[in-house]
Amino acid sequence: NWIAELASKAAAPYGRRYKESLFRLHFVPPGILRTQAAFLRRAFPPDRDAKPTVLWYSRRDCDKRHVKSEDEVIDALRTRFKGRLDVVSWAGGATPDAKRAAAAWSRAALVVGPHGAGLANMVHCAPGTVVLVLPAGDAAGAPSASDEVFAHLAVALGLDLRFFRMAEPPLMFHNYSKFDQSAVRAVANEAWGALFPDEPPPPLSPYGDEDDDVEVVSEVVA
Repeated sequence: NWIAELASKAAAPYGRRYKESLFRLHFVPPGILRTQAAFLRRAFPPDRDAKPTVLWYSRRDCDKRHVKSEDEVIDALRTRFKGRLDVVSWAGGATPDAKRAAAAWSRAALVVGPHGAGLANMVHCAPGTVVLVLPAGDAAGAPSASDEVFAHLAVALGLDLRFFRMAEPPLMFHNYSKFDQSAVRAVANEAWGALFPDEPPPPLSPYGDEDDDVEVVSEVVA
């Protein structure tokens, strides 16, 4: 049992080195991930009568990778989806609660938010859920290797994971810069298009609807 094997190594006396890569710990076999998702759905059954939502994954309760324009982005999302879907803000990275997370994430038709460990709650999402992630960079400014872990999880669970393309993503231990109106509008437009690709987005006052001057392209993970 590979999980028991890794656990025994982790419990070994200090100084003992792993004899093999931790790859298997980070990239859990898809079958194991699907089994875990099924177990969690059984333990915390989704409310079948609940309406689907747009879930904003917030890191306002964490010490890094906050979105400084979070309130403006949430307001823009609520304006975009008014009359179609409720937009809810979910924070819980500092105080994990599986039951609470399952209730919120299982309802999401769309998840939007920054790179962060809380994205592991994708395990509660229904297959086909769209997840749009604001990326983060490593110390050299390259895309975070952790994004590959989220991609692995999404593919295993049948989720539609996409990354916004940002010219200067924040480093892993920094916060997201305050977005200007064009960037806020671009995020809201991309979110709308992810769910309603054949429908033009409704007006987005006060952020305007002129052509975007910020490139926000979602890169679909397949």
